[in-house]
Amino acid sequence: MRILAGGPTRSVQAPICKAHRDCLLGQRLSSEYTLDVDHQECLDTGGPKWDGRKMEQVGRVRQGFIDRVNSGGEHDALFLVDDDLLLGDWVLQRMLDTDADVVYGVFLSNWGNNLTRKPQVWDVSPYGQTPELEAKLAEGMSILGSDFGFDMLMGEPREVEVFGGGACTLIRGKGLESQYAPLLESLRRRKGADMWGGEDRTFCLGLEARGVKQIAVTGLPILHLDTPEKQTPPAIEEAGMMLDAGWSYVDPHGSRGEREND
Repeated sequence: MRILAGGPTRSVQAPICKAHRDCLLGQRLSSEYTLDVDHQECLDTGGPKWDGRKMEQVGRVRQGFIDRVNSGGEHDALFLVDDDLLLGDWVLQRMLDTDADVVYGVFLSNWGNNLTRKPQVWDVSPYGQTPELEAKLAEGMSILGSDFGFDMLMGEPREVEVFGGGACTLIRGKGLESQYAPLLESLRRRKGADMWGGEDRTFCLGLEARGVKQIAVTGLPILHLDTPEKQTPPAIEEAGMMLDAGWSYVDPHGSRGEREND
């Protein structure tokens, strides 16, 4: 199986993109897999404001990767990974071993002004719930709250069926039938961008409509270098050393993980 890996990037020359590319090229895969790595510059994604125009542009870049896999005949699967993620060298193989057409590698990220880092995954949908989940939401429980379980799962190797995710996504089989762009009209009309909007939501709703199972894998060594301070060469080097040393999520409620004990 031949896999295309990569995604949109602000600049292929940026230190974080180079480190990210090295992580992808360094993935340890079984002999049945071959990996090609590519990135598409998407210069309009920077800045503090994430609006519909930027979501549309990023969505079209991601859709271009899907179209390339579907029409080129050279690749069987797509591994879309944001350029500010650094991955341990066995992450992709673990995701490939998961029995699903769409697999998300779960990592911690900052959500807006929330100082607590939360998992980059959605375990419920606002477009219709089971009665139990509707009751929980009616009580004011946040999807990002620990009561939904993902905080507790971050340090454990689990596979959990979810409604959606993004930023570290393995797509194959029927998953390649969904699309990131154009954005659904209802999402394009939104004045602002939030966790329910954007190209990821367009893609995930398409999967839901097709009955494609989405699985999130926890317990993976994935670091999100999501601020300029974390993307300096010294910070990137330190992050790489953490991954090389066997870093994992031992303290899922904290702002960072800890190294595993030998």
